[in-house]
Amino acid sequence: MICHHCKKEHEDLTPVYHREGKYYFCSECFFYYDCYYCTHCDRYWVGGTETDVTSYRGDELACPDCIEDMHTVYCDDCERLCEEDFIIVIYREGTPYAVCRDCIDENYYYCLACDNYVHANDYAGNDLCVDCHHERYGTAEILSYWTKPSPLFYGDGPLYFGIELEIDDPRCENDRLSGAKIVHDFLGQYAYCKDDGSLTNGFEIVTHPSSYEYHYSRRSDWESLFSSLAADGWKSHDAGTCGLHIHISRDAFGDDENERTYNIAKFLFLVEKHYNKMLRFSRRTASDMERWAERYGLEPHDTPASLIEKAKGKDRYHIVNFSNRQTVEIRAFRGTLNAETFFATLQLVKVLFRVATEREGAFKSICEVEWTYICKMAELSNYEELVSYLKRRDLYETA
Repeated sequence: MICHHCKKEHEDLTPVYHREGKYYFCSECFFYYDCYYCTHCDRYWVGGTETDVTSYRGDELACPDCIEDMHTVYCDDCERLCEEDFIIVIYREGTPYAVCRDCIDENYYYCLACDNYVHANDYAGNDLCVDCHHERYGTAEILSYWTKPSPLFYGDGPLYFGIELEIDDPRCENDRLSGAKIVHDFLGQYAYCKDDGSLTNGFEIVTHPSSYEYHYSRRSDWESLFSSLAADGWKSHDAGTCGLHIHISRDAFGDDENERTYNIAKFLFLVEKHYNKMLRFSRRTASDMERWAERYGLEPHDTPASLIEKAKGKDRYHIVNFSNRQTVEIRAFRGTLNAETFFATLQLVKVLFRVATEREGAFKSICEVEWTYICKMAELSNYEELVSYLKRRDLYETA
């Protein structure tokens, strides 16, 4: 047979169809004409400009004759002619649109709530479109661990406390955003939620810097929050993974860098000196304390000055963390959904701060502060939650 293109005789020629009939090509001329294979009629067709070719199902091609015989629909996204069963009908603001499966796979997500595919630009995550997400969760969100919103200051300074409370769902039965919505409903802009990689299926609740008085003015909100979280299956103390960390503003430790360093050293010395009491107060096990809030190790010959030198350059997983530029963080405590325990912890940190910053004299005086003085300060400050907690944990001592 003679090849239609090169006009040479060949034993094996491939039949190639076009709108007006068919040609026979040798293997070399076959590629010259950019022929393609119609997966629908199982025939080769001339490509290029001599005929139409349509990708009707993914990468599968169809010839003009087959396209006329097939039930086809144009995809409203890529404008490609597709076989009808390769099309999915979606709805945008109530109007139906035909979208091929290729476009669905590349650009769309499925919203479980409204039972519809939505474009990636309208997808909010958590298997929900933007509208359904807002309807279910409002403005609640869980920020990434590395995201740090601009601080909002509540109450009078310069002494501000920032609280980080971790909650978790070890059995992975809860919707995290539902938990975040509960937090948002009770605390509003006063706090936000962040991811924490140390948790199984939880997040941390982070307050903006606030005075002790402001934190305490929200006590009823914290009580309601803790009750709602517990009712929804969230845990903190009982999760075994959660901590309660309290940040203290560095500026509150003094008017200049020397005074701040001086008082921070005294604060650290107090915590290390009474480490065993702090461990009991924290409700952590000794091994958990060593893992998440390791002590620096107070030696008999140490002073506040030598102890803070020892702490320089250490990582943040210590009982007092100095790695933050704006705050000093105490990491000793186990998480809790008990309001009395929560506020007793905040009150203890404030007492330690007051003892470290208000006690006059040289470093030697802070070295002589006993636990009985801490308990006395709790009484004098009328910190009912702290006094009650100290007694309940058999930590209350008198001179």
